Amino acid sequence: METAETSNQPHQKERPEFSRKDASIRLLEEILFAAVGIVVFGILTAVVGFQLIYALVTRKHAGEHVSEFGAKVADYLYHIANYVTFNTNTQPFPFVDFPEEWFPERTNPETGPKPTGY
Repeated sequence: METAETSNQPHQKERPEFSRKDASIRLLEEILFAAVGIVVFGILTAVVGFQLIYALVTRKHAGEHVSEFGAKVADYLYHIANYVTFNTNTQPFPFVDFPEEWFPERTNPETGPKPTGY
C-alpha cells in the first residue's frame, strides 16, 4: 500500500545522499562552471552573429569549419548545463578529456544533417 509521501512523487528517482564536504565541492564547481558557461555562451553568440552577418553579406554559408566550431561550442555549453543542473555527475572539460564529438550524428555526412544553402 502506498503512503501519501510516495504517491505524491511517482516519477522522482531515489538520489543518493552526499556529505557536506561533497556538497561544498560541488557548489564551488557549480560556480566555476556557471562562470565558464557565461563565457562560452558569449562565444556561441559571437559565432552565431558572424554566421548571420556573413550570410546576409555574401548570401552563402559561412563554411563547414565555422559550423563545426559552433556545434562544438554548443555541445560544450550543453554539457555544462547538464552538469550544473544535476542531470549528470560527469564533470565537463577540463576535468575530463574534451571529446571529439558529443553528437557524432551532427558531423557524420552519411547520417547527420548537412547545412542547407541560403
